[in-house]
Amino acid sequence: MTLVSGYWSVTGRYTDEMYHTWFKKTMKINQRMYFFCERETIPLIQAYRGDLETIFVECTIDDFYSNTRYNPDWVNVYDIPSVELGKIYHEKINLMKRAKDMDGENATDFYVWYDAGNFLFRKELPPTQRLNLSSPSILCPNMVSYSTTYPPDETMVVAGSAYIIHKTLVDDIHTMFYNLVKKHIEDSDVWQYGSDEFIFTKLLSKYPQAFIKIAQGRGENLMQIYKL
Repeated sequence: MTLVSGYWSVTGRYTDEMYHTWFKKTMKINQRMYFFCERETIPLIQAYRGDLETIFVECTIDDFYSNTRYNPDWVNVYDIPSVELGKIYHEKINLMKRAKDMDGENATDFYVWYDAGNFLFRKELPPTQRLNLSSPSILCPNMVSYSTTYPPDETMVVAGSAYIIHKTLVDDIHTMFYNLVKKHIEDSDVWQYGSDEFIFTKLLSKYPQAFIKIAQGRGENLMQIYKL
């Protein structure tokens, strides 16, 4: 398994200082990781990652695939307080595809989006063991293994902290995600389209055969892998 993550300093729900505090634990996860960020952020993350395998990729928000595919009206004082944050939400699946494509023939079986400030490990360190499965068939290769939000939210069922997607499915989910964005790009009155959780919930409703719930709570699908 390969984790995919990233960090950009933008106006968001939390301050940079809070993220830096969380990084002391969240970035200690013992797994191969692609980390996308601006050049000046690399030393910061490297200090937290230490000797853990990390492939840094310089990337600015101006480089985002979602940069020209985001409606600036998709903002909300609490959930999406800035357009830049919304673009980050929208970029997750594209960064997963970029990481998978960069690996080419050496792609791992699964790619996992991992929020840099992952809720699971803000207060306690991740398990020391790696996430690699003894048998990749334990997870469905043709379904996104997701966790539901908690408390339950009918408009945002799929939690965005972690998405677990097989390498052969990443491109399809990428296409489905941005096709839905394109279809609703003019829906300025529905700010929720700025949330990846909202869009993934729409995809779950439209393509239920492509999703499987394996846990409840943000990031809990990731914890399930440790039990396999």
